[in-house]
Amino acid sequence: MTAIAANSTTNPAPTRYHPAVVALHWVIALLIVVTAYLAIGGGEEGRRLGGATIAGLPILGIHMILGILVLVLLVVRLVIRWRTRQPAWATVGSPILDKVGVVTHWGLYILTFAITITGLILALQTNRLSRVFTPSSAARNQFASGQQQPGQLPPGGQSQPGQSLPFGQFQGGEFPRGGSEGGFARGSFSRGGGFFLGAFHGLSWTLLLLLIVLHVAAALYHQFLRKDNLLGRMWFGRRFA
Repeated sequence: MTAIAANSTTNPAPTRYHPAVVALHWVIALLIVVTAYLAIGGGEEGRRLGGATIAGLPILGIHMILGILVLVLLVVRLVIRWRTRQPAWATVGSPILDKVGVVTHWGLYILTFAITITGLILALQTNRLSRVFTPSSAARNQFASGQQQPGQLPPGGQSQPGQSLPFGQFQGGEFPRGGSEGGFARGSFSRGGGFFLGAFHGLSWTLLLLLIVLHVAAALYHQFLRKDNLLGRMWFGRRFA
């Protein structure tokens, strides 16, 4: 018991997170905000068809690239966090609220992984990711306004009864036949696959944004009502008192 007490005195817990953890925290937070904005800020055309662009790049493509970047940086941040010493857990004096804080933190990680991984799967299944990185004009034109994307339902009323659609397009309310369109494996974009992942991807975004609001509110409560300088823990500076 004496040895444990002596060790905690000579080797106290840090008062701040590792600088790499801090930097990645704020970079990932910014990327999530920008990626979420791109998901909802491109208008109906930008979300469904990928027609809207920024600096000549399709919004849909930028959204996917930033999502992949978030996934990579999140893994790096978790590895660094597990391998470095962390400050003691901040408490609000209530066991219930402390547990809510723990669940919120884990929820942020889980939902971010869920969003980025399902988004990556959808991008691969619908062949969008390869088109973003393909320099040919033919591939870029598939993001142009009015070009139906693989795995997307065309806007209502565009096709007439008996009218044949280009290969890979299908009638509103239908699913692609056999999943063989766009160069991906047959059956990989099925009724229970791609469309379910798309709905789960969107729902995860909603839940993540709600948890972010809760997370920010808790941080502000600590900083300005409890005045325990919680935000200082996630900033740069001297780690040990």
